Amino acid sequence: VRDVLRRLKPRKAPGLDGWSVAELRLLPDELLDLVAELFEAVEGGAPWPDELCAPEGLLLPKGGADEAADPLSRRPIWLLPMLYRVWAAGRAHTMASWVASWAGDAHGLGAEDLAWELALELEGAEAAGEAICGAALDWRKAFDHVLLDHLAPSLQRAGVPDWIVRPLLRAYGAPRRLRVSGALGKEWAPSSGILPGCALAVFVLAVLVRPWERRTGRIHDLLRRRIYVDDLTLWAPGPIAVVAQPVAEALAETRRFEHAMQWQLNLLKSRQFANTTALREALH
Repeated sequence: VRDVLRRLKPRKAPGLDGWSVAELRLLPDELLDLVAELFEAVEGGAPWPDELCAPEGLLLPKGGADEAADPLSRRPIWLLPMLYRVWAAGRAHTMASWVASWAGDAHGLGAEDLAWELALELEGAEAAGEAICGAALDWRKAFDHVLLDHLAPSLQRAGVPDWIVRPLLRAYGAPRRLRVSGALGKEWAPSSGILPGCALAVFVLAVLVRPWERRTGRIHDLLRRRIYVDDLTLWAPGPIAVVAQPVAEALAETRRFEHAMQWQLNLLKSRQFANTTALREALH
């Protein structure tokens, strides 16, 4: 527990439990032993105390001019109780190692690294005289649209152990409250939404997107895919007469996945690309 606290940023805003990272770091070992016992009890099947899993939502400005008048134009973030965040941060290391074991070499690279990698692929295809086409896809509010009823069976089928699934679902399904301009709203019971403020959330999303990665991987040997949190990129380099079809099939598979998950592609942010007019027409 103390090792996790050392790694957490000390200026993280506290949740409704009121604890800060700096305050928890000051606790003696005797009290941190009790925190560790709490975590072991929760992983063993005991529920989180209500005060330690209730999320508080804040609305942050996106940079627009009319945000003060329209709260719906702001970006929501969720503050979980700090003790829950300590538990999730500790177990995130376990999840990270497991996801890395099946997510491939690109796992752990940042968005900029993946963009440069794709740019090099495009330049390489041009230099070799190859055709190349693909699509960069973005999910609309992917974290918000995850149905909580889908979560337990999806994680369990993927092999995530119950001692992680139970505490996670308890926090994600806990009543939430929204704070706007200093006023704390009424509680409501959520039916969807995993919480970006949880260190395990990105790994949960990786598990949920895994079926898309496996299904598109069976389409054609030329097809390549990259996943960065909620962004998907797929492309195929090769002969002009061959590459458009696997990309088109992968896009159709993406639509089926979208329907099954009840998610939505953000068509304004999603783009198709190709390096010849014929391929652009084929994709269109």
